[in-house]
Amino acid sequence: MFVLVLIFVVPALLISDANAQQTELENQVQVALERLEKATYLDEVSRKQTLSQLENAQSMLVDAKEQRRLAKNYEETAASASQKTIDIQEKIEALNATKPDPDITQSLEELENQLLLVVAEQNARLSSLANKQSEQTALSFRANKIAEQLNAAKTDKIAINNALADLDANASDLVDNTESLEKLTGAEKLTATIESLEREIATIPARQSIVDADIRLKQAQSRFAEKQINIL
Repeated sequence: MFVLVLIFVVPALLISDANAQQTELENQVQVALERLEKATYLDEVSRKQTLSQLENAQSMLVDAKEQRRLAKNYEETAASASQKTIDIQEKIEALNATKPDPDITQSLEELENQLLLVVAEQNARLSSLANKQSEQTALSFRANKIAEQLNAAKTDKIAINNALADLDANASDLVDNTESLEKLTGAEKLTATIESLEREIATIPARQSIVDADIRLKQAQSRFAEKQINIL
């Protein structure tokens, strides 16, 4: 477990790449679990507590990976926002320039079936539009909530770093190392959470522009469908 101590105690040796850092911690948790299986000197209470801490460490690393996935998704969505809104606007303009024109060669039954289809599609579209409008509202209020979550995460990060500073850097005991490892993975989760929240709040305007464009498209589609229904 000596590597674990170096990761925390010597800042110069911190792994810069987040994925490499996470992989290293995952490996250390696995090594600790293997050590625990062979630690016959531990009593049952200590064994259960150590196992619980290591399982908690694994869970926090899973959470950290998910936070980084979210951060990447926010960035990718924001990067594509400009082109997406342009594409959507082109669809809206094309739709506005189109006039509904039923096929007069169809039989009455065929026209009735077409009407039923258009009405069903319209109902589904209106439901989707309502969901998008709810998403629009949620995004408009999200920034304040993110600010609160960021402050809480940063406060927790300071606390866990202070706790790590108080640990014995020379400890080699499995129980002590597990305590360090649990705190390190907790710090890793908080770091990933902070990164994710920062990217989320920074990309709100771009993501909002996509939602707004989607709403305009659905509204245009809805207007066109209403014209089709009236003609049919």
